[in-house]
Amino acid sequence: MSQVQGSVWIALVLALALSVGCSGARTLPLISAAGAVYPPDARAEGVEGYVVVGYDVDAEGRVVNARVVDSTPPGVFDESALAAVSRWRFQPPGAEAAPVTGLTSRLDFTIDDGGRYDDY
Repeated sequence: MSQVQGSVWIALVLALALSVGCSGARTLPLISAAGAVYPPDARAEGVEGYVVVGYDVDAEGRVVNARVVDSTPPGVFDESALAAVSRWRFQPPGAEAAPVTGLTSRLDFTIDDGGRYDDY
């Protein structure tokens, strides 16, 4: 895993932990999470941003109905964020296996400052 992908992975897990707990639903344990892939063109151009993804978790713990709620810059990281969130798996929501709806997570896409070239 590259340093940039590692940074996105860490931000992704932190965003998930914060957002799922703050969404009003009880916290679901995350059992598998795929990191987002930093789009090569955005990385090459030094573009950073975020995507807020809304989603539901079905009775088997799979993410369903993933959708972009907000993103900056618009459209740059959306596809990567949706692909990552769609691969997340949670511990199923309980004995009754009822779906959980209305969750959100913010995925931050940042390039590590140590990897940048400073023009001096």
